[in-house]
Amino acid sequence: MILLEDYFIPTESHLYSLLHDSSLGKSIFQYDNNQSYIDNSNLAIIGFSNDFINDDYSVSNSIRQHLYSLESYYNNVKIIDLGNFRNGKTINDTHIGIRDVIIYLYEKNIIPIIIGGNQNGIYGIYLAFDKIQKFVNIASIESKIHIADNDEYKQSYLSKIIDSGSKYLFNYTNIGYQSYIQSQKSLEELSNYYFDYFRLGLVRSNIKEIEPILRDAELINFSFNTIKSSDARLSLFSSPNGFSGDEACQIAKYSGLSDKLLAYSLFDLIGNNTDNSQTYILAAQMIWYFIEGISQKQVEYPTTDNSNYKKFIVHINNEYNVVFFKSLKTDRWWFEIPYQKIKDRNLIVSCSYNDYLKACNHELPDKWWLTYQKIN
Repeated sequence: MILLEDYFIPTESHLYSLLHDSSLGKSIFQYDNNQSYIDNSNLAIIGFSNDFINDDYSVSNSIRQHLYSLESYYNNVKIIDLGNFRNGKTINDTHIGIRDVIIYLYEKNIIPIIIGGNQNGIYGIYLAFDKIQKFVNIASIESKIHIADNDEYKQSYLSKIIDSGSKYLFNYTNIGYQSYIQSQKSLEELSNYYFDYFRLGLVRSNIKEIEPILRDAELINFSFNTIKSSDARLSLFSSPNGFSGDEACQIAKYSGLSDKLLAYSLFDLIGNNTDNSQTYILAAQMIWYFIEGISQKQVEYPTTDNSNYKKFIVHINNEYNVVFFKSLKTDRWWFEIPYQKIKDRNLIVSCSYNDYLKACNHELPDKWWLTYQKIN
């Protein structure tokens, strides 16, 4: 078993010493080698350094300052702040350290909330599940997908995962890419792996449609590069276009509601010594909504003999019979995808009501077809 104190720098006391009694920060355990704090927690805050090279934790500490001051409403959620993660001597050492900590938290049924740093950290998070041989889905809210056969993209976390030959990434979904900065070749590469991607404008037109994607994701990454600069000036690559602050908070709440979530991260903010703290305030509010989602989570998995679900069978062009389930408690939807080579075995995948309507109009839902090709 690892010793957490070897991996973390304790949170600076001035960030939580002067809080009012009803603040969220007052209800958060500060890790001080007390094992009971770990055993009684189901969420853990972890701060990454700004660039994984220098020991600059200004971003994670600024987010903490605003997060701690928000109101606490969640009696069923117990949070521990582990502090700031120590960089290794090399980026590879840092990835291995992240891997070890994520495995430790996974074995304790604790979901990490990771703040600060850049998307290099995702690779270390993924390595944890590769090591324990657990299949995962990654949902990444980012404005640009970095995967293609060129030197610029070879160091991206997604390229590293694919190039490593790892077989435990079941699905990757991009949410919110922006076409005018997106390489078409990268999109073609994603299609070759039957991965999903959704353009910013499409997502914003009906943001509820991404809830099923997040519901099935074990790892959710939110890059602040996807938020428009008027709402987040301190993103790593700011743009006048992107999600609004309230849309980012809605996505954060959907993330917390995910049945399968194992790690949640906010990346790609930059440090700033001025009083311009709007970006950090937004990050804190996103985490607040994420925690609210966690507190309201209802774990559901449809089965034919469960009276809490209604089953629908849709015949499409006399070729496919698509089985849908609807929860009578939450109105959430799923569909079955059959394994062709294994009789009577199906994969249950989250979907939306619009997927059901599409099937009723004799169209195979895109997600159904992509997943069907992937598993067969």
